[in-house]
Amino acid sequence: MAPRLLVIGLVLQLLPQCPAPTGHWCEQTVELSRVEVISPRAEAQVPCASLYHYKLNGWRLDQEKMRAVYGGDNGISQYYTQSGPEALCFVHKPAETVTVMFNSTRYGCCAGYSGSQCTEGESFLGRCYMTWNCQEFPGISNISLMVIEDCCVSSWGHSWRNISSNYCFPCSHIVPSDALSAPLLLTPRMSVGQRSSLRGYRFFATCMTWSGFHFRTFDGKHFNFDGTCTYNMASSVDGTWAIYLSTAECSSSPKLCPKVLRIMLGLDLILAHNQTVVINGVTITPGKPFYQNGVSVRWVGDFIFLESGLGVRLKFDGDKIVSVTVSSELKLSTQGLCGVYNDLAHDDFTTVTGSVSQIAATFGNSWRISLPEPESCEEASELSSGCNSRDSHLQQLAQSMCSRLLSSPFSQCHTQIIPDSYVDACLFAFCAHSGSEEDRTRMICETFTSYSQECGEQHIFIEWRTPDFCGKTCSNEMIYSDCISTCPATCETVGNPSEGSCREECASGCECPRGSYLEMGRCVKAEDCPCFHHGQKYRPGQTIRQRCNDCVCQRGHWECTQNKCAAECDVIGSQHYITFDHKRYSFHGNCEYTLVEDYVDGKLLIVSEVVACGAGSSLSCLKSITVIIYKTIVKLQRTGDVNVNGQNIRLPFANADLSVYRASSSSIVLQTFGAELLWTLEFTAAHIILQPVFAHRGLN
Repeated sequence: MAPRLLVIGLVLQLLPQCPAPTGHWCEQTVELSRVEVISPRAEAQVPCASLYHYKLNGWRLDQEKMRAVYGGDNGISQYYTQSGPEALCFVHKPAETVTVMFNSTRYGCCAGYSGSQCTEGESFLGRCYMTWNCQEFPGISNISLMVIEDCCVSSWGHSWRNISSNYCFPCSHIVPSDALSAPLLLTPRMSVGQRSSLRGYRFFATCMTWSGFHFRTFDGKHFNFDGTCTYNMASSVDGTWAIYLSTAECSSSPKLCPKVLRIMLGLDLILAHNQTVVINGVTITPGKPFYQNGVSVRWVGDFIFLESGLGVRLKFDGDKIVSVTVSSELKLSTQGLCGVYNDLAHDDFTTVTGSVSQIAATFGNSWRISLPEPESCEEASELSSGCNSRDSHLQQLAQSMCSRLLSSPFSQCHTQIIPDSYVDACLFAFCAHSGSEEDRTRMICETFTSYSQECGEQHIFIEWRTPDFCGKTCSNEMIYSDCISTCPATCETVGNPSEGSCREECASGCECPRGSYLEMGRCVKAEDCPCFHHGQKYRPGQTIRQRCNDCVCQRGHWECTQNKCAAECDVIGSQHYITFDHKRYSFHGNCEYTLVEDYVDGKLLIVSEVVACGAGSSLSCLKSITVIIYKTIVKLQRTGDVNVNGQNIRLPFANADLSVYRASSSSIVLQTFGAELLWTLEFTAAHIILQPVFAHRGLN
């Protein structure tokens, strides 16, 4: 026993300041860390529109400084609205550090106790938020209480507000776990040359869900999951962006209700439901393109396209089809139901804890967002693939319907997109739904649509709908397509080689048949397209006058005669000139200068005389213009006097070469074959007009 007592005595000597045993104290051996800085933190102010490119180089948005400088979250929103594309954002590059670990034995409060004497049995509590600035996410109120550590280690916690001090703490203050220690911002960007050298390199990846239960991950793994709670569909591991998927309330079964999207893109909070989009509490006008601070929204066919400068693009039909596309720069940095984007499907069922599940339901339920207000939903059960019905007739009917994906016209796409997973999704949808054969058929249309659209993005366009199978009708002579053009052919684009060819990302909807053009919501032939001039619309066949040419509206374009028109030159004062080809310049000097010369036949010469405006004046004035036509020399003076061949004359005057007359009390006109000159006396200036006969033979 003696050695043991000796050891205890040594421990007491090493820890001479042990607290008095009045509270709930515990002795613990803890692993501590010391952070050593390799390179210090860097800060900068950059255009918000370029934020994505700075993120790729390791910079992060400085939310705290944004709030401090612009006056909180409301001030930031107001600054964005006022500045538009010119908005500037504060960014910082975190200090590069290395963590040194060591062990230490110390006394502290036992679990569940706090205070100076470890007698208080309540930890510091606060509310956890899904946003970076303790803002309420649209449609979600935060009422639960928890400690900051529990908030920030959850998959949805981004900030925490202390209920006693009311201070907001972003979770970026919490040291991330090893799983999150290599965020996207530190991932090296691949150059264009490196990409082109990689065969089969994917420049982006797309995750999809449709029919309310079927998913395809970024790496192409298909699975069924019919959860109706709120889930992290896709997000970045560093919390820069997140897309949460939930189910709206409706009169039908929850599994048939439309989806609701809550999206966080940096400091922007977006809610998408049906065809309505709300950004930071402001409802966007449906159908009208919107762009602000790197976030763009547009409506194409049946879909809403939402894109951000963070490398994330979202497509939503307002019902149950959701598509999320991320750029290759986001590889290795995604999580959620869309899986880890790394070109490896085997780890796509990575749960929120980091383990890889073999069961879709376990994987999907792990990404459920624990909302502050409990949802009226239950954890989803594992679903089988294919038709899991004992009804042989139903199985045969499902097989008959879904096998269409294996034959023409879909067979033309089989070499690019293997249809097996889509067939399984179709079989499951047909058999799992209760109702008539017509109702079951409607349930599988989204699967056929998804396959058709994926083929369309490979430039294989399939026309598969019939009036009795997933048929769609359009008004105003339009036709329905699963891959309409995002730049539709309109009367304004008649003759453009790229008209209607923008089909890189497919969206279903109505469009004009090939060879016709959209005009005021209707499809018309090119012959019926109007023309526009200075904002005014002209009907086909109407004419306008453009200088010396007549133009007729034909096939949406102006067809004009090709007459050569007169050209004009101006001398204003003594130093300002406008050439026949509309070039403007200024020139100073006191001398005689040739304005126009016929250097082919020598039939016309116009010379200006520029002199000092007065004795000792540094200013120059245009004193006279001399015109030589054949053998006649005319000198027009700024006093209004006219001299012909050395003699003063009275106006009007005319001979075989020219005519001169006074157009008004302050202007004189000289006319000759193919030329005209207007001499202004009130403010000395010359306006010269040459007819096409002098084209390419005049020097001015």
